[in-house]
Amino acid sequence: MKKIHLFLVLTVFAAAVLVGGCSSDSSSGGNSSSSIPMEIGIEYLVSSGDSVVSSEADPALLSVRHVSEPEARYVTLLEGSAVLNTD
Repeated sequence: MKKIHLFLVLTVFAAAVLVGGCSSDSSSGGNSSSSIPMEIGIEYLVSSGDSVVSSEADPALLSVRHVSEPEARYVTLLEGSAVLNTD
C-alpha cells in the first residue's frame, strides 16, 4: 500500500512540474511590447491592446479586416505613415 501511495505522490509531483514548465510565458522577462513602422500595402495581424499611431506630418489611411473564423483582425496601411505598437 505504501508503494502505491508513494507512486501516486511522485506521479502528481511530476505532473505538476510538467504542467508548470509548459505553461510558462515565452516572454519571461516581462512585457515584450514593440513599435513596428508600417509599410504601405502590407497586412498586419493585430491583437487586443495593439495600437496604430499615425504621423502628424503624413496622416495615415488604413484598411481594417475582421475575420470571424478563426477570430482575427488585420490592418493595412493604404497611404501615409504609421507605427504599429504591440503589447
